[in-house]
Amino acid sequence: MEKPVKSDRISNLPWDVLNSILVHLPLRDVARTSLLSRKWRYKWTSLSQFVIDDKCFPYSLPDKARWGEIRRIFRLVQSNHNGPIEKFKLAAYCYPDHSDLNEWINYLTVKGIKELILQDFSFIRRFKLPSCLFSCPRLICLELHGCILKLPPTFRGFNCLKSLQLAQVSIISETLEYLITSCPALERLTLLNIDHLAILRIRNQNLKYLKIDSEFEDIFLQSSPLLASVDIRMIPVDGRSMPWSEERDPSNLIRVLGCLYGIKKLTLSSYFIKFLANGILPVRLPRPLLNLLVLDLKEVRFNSFKDVAAFFSILRSSPNLEELIISVGHSNEVIRPVVDFLKDQCLYNFFFSQLKVVRIRGLCGTRPELEFLKLILAHSPVLEALTVVKYGSERDPQWLLLQSEKGSTCNRAILWTQGKRSLAGQCQDHVDFRETPYQLPLLLLDFCIAHHSGNQGVKKQVVWLQSYAWEKQLQNTENLQETSLDRLSYLSAEILDFILEKLPMKDAIKTSISSKEWRYNWCSVSQLTIDWDGRKGIWYLISSTINQYLLNHDGNIDKLSFRSRYIYSDRTYFYWIDVPSRKGVRELVFEMQYSLCTLTLPCSLFACQQLNHLQLFNCEIKLPEMFQGFKFLASLNLHPVRISQNDLERVILDCAALERLTLLRVILFEYLKMLLKGHS
Repeated sequence: MEKPVKSDRISNLPWDVLNSILVHLPLRDVARTSLLSRKWRYKWTSLSQFVIDDKCFPYSLPDKARWGEIRRIFRLVQSNHNGPIEKFKLAAYCYPDHSDLNEWINYLTVKGIKELILQDFSFIRRFKLPSCLFSCPRLICLELHGCILKLPPTFRGFNCLKSLQLAQVSIISETLEYLITSCPALERLTLLNIDHLAILRIRNQNLKYLKIDSEFEDIFLQSSPLLASVDIRMIPVDGRSMPWSEERDPSNLIRVLGCLYGIKKLTLSSYFIKFLANGILPVRLPRPLLNLLVLDLKEVRFNSFKDVAAFFSILRSSPNLEELIISVGHSNEVIRPVVDFLKDQCLYNFFFSQLKVVRIRGLCGTRPELEFLKLILAHSPVLEALTVVKYGSERDPQWLLLQSEKGSTCNRAILWTQGKRSLAGQCQDHVDFRETPYQLPLLLLDFCIAHHSGNQGVKKQVVWLQSYAWEKQLQNTENLQETSLDRLSYLSAEILDFILEKLPMKDAIKTSISSKEWRYNWCSVSQLTIDWDGRKGIWYLISSTINQYLLNHDGNIDKLSFRSRYIYSDRTYFYWIDVPSRKGVRELVFEMQYSLCTLTLPCSLFACQQLNHLQLFNCEIKLPEMFQGFKFLASLNLHPVRISQNDLERVILDCAALERLTLLRVILFEYLKMLLKGHS
């Protein structure tokens, strides 16, 4: 009987279904479908969305040559496309030809474009947008980069535009103001490095998100009642100083922020805070910012009285603030009026009644900074987490946190350093609540385990681990200072393992001398890494340590890594591979420069289906008959090994997930037999 011909189900799908599938693939992959058949040759040119980015081109292709490939795409689409084009995005680093780009934008306007995104391409000079772009009635999203924007006399606005982003665009203030007010549906506005801006007037009844990172001299935000998120970074105009108001003039703070009644998140930069502080500063705004939940202040200068007074005016005007984020500007100068001002705030009867999270970065340990920390702790009754990242300095704010009165049930407080210090010194910067007489019950204890990042000395990761509530052991906080409770030992085994795994193995093993309870705690970690310099005098210590770990470990072993110059016993090596293999090891690394013997692998290794990474040295591989491959093995490194050609092919073919294969000095048994015959 003849086999029935399989039908091409994908090709027979309706075009709208095919289009909805193909637009979710990278354009480079979609273009490859042209090789399937004649029917598919030009299907990709009829998509409703085109995204041309760096992934569409090989890395070796020069930037200037990329535009030739982009021009070729334009020509094919113009020749074969049927139907509308809803989205076009050009985000490839290239040198565009302005005439080609203008011709393509003209074509898109005819096709009813809804999303037009031009970004991140190189340019020598600004290109002028064609006037036809401003007659697209269906445009929803518009992002422009490196162009000259001039509105034609016939422009009547974008009635459907919801998102507008301008980056490195040349536009005058009056044109920008008219463009914003002529988009009644606009919700998101982003302005980045705009040329020739003098005064920014943002007026739009529907605007909800505003981000500005550019040079400008003044700003007005009236008539934007729905603004919920505002992020403003003011860049000083070259060669111009900030215009200062007379001392009797109202502050810019009231004029700019006083109308943001619906604001929920506010982000301000240092120079813009300085701009807001110009004039007479009020204690608080005339109308409070009742909806403000997150306040992010960047590069705050604690050596400027006006700046500190300005952001305190914002704080007092935000009764429902829940999260405060501050990055501190670099300055070691101490201004006495700032210190006195912060001390006075502690005497006032105002509180951050809803403040739950405070994050401060870049602390240098100056007196104004520490007084501000003291104020936050004393006036934040519901504070839950306080995180301080301080630069390396001799002055440490830890003593202030321990001695200051706490007005909150803060259960997280951590001080960690960004600077060139040892890891051991940094890990000692956590606040020990056990020694602090809290006025309110302390429920949680937090530990911070951090990692160095090499030369920069920056901690890359902070892991918070919460312990059990201590109220079961302590009836009241008065006993907290007197008790010598070993809190660390009362943590769950899972949390202890998490802590020990983040320490160097040498330090984790040292915990065994703490007490009888801690004698074998280090053996419960799921990852063991040993780096040994190969000195034979301590071989017994190294081998007994690993043997003790394997003997006392309960549960699975995720990783076992042993790196050394030598190994002296093949039996020991055999045992170290066999036990982890039976415990579902995922990453197994044995790396030696020299070995006094050829090592035989246990059969249990080839039955370990959880293996993800395998690296072996100077071994002999003979696959057992029951070997069915490593289902999850992604990386295999063998150096040097002895293996038959058939077994090598089986290892490679039966590892379906293999991504990285490294074979160095692999000796095939067939080649060895040939050499032996030649010598006999």
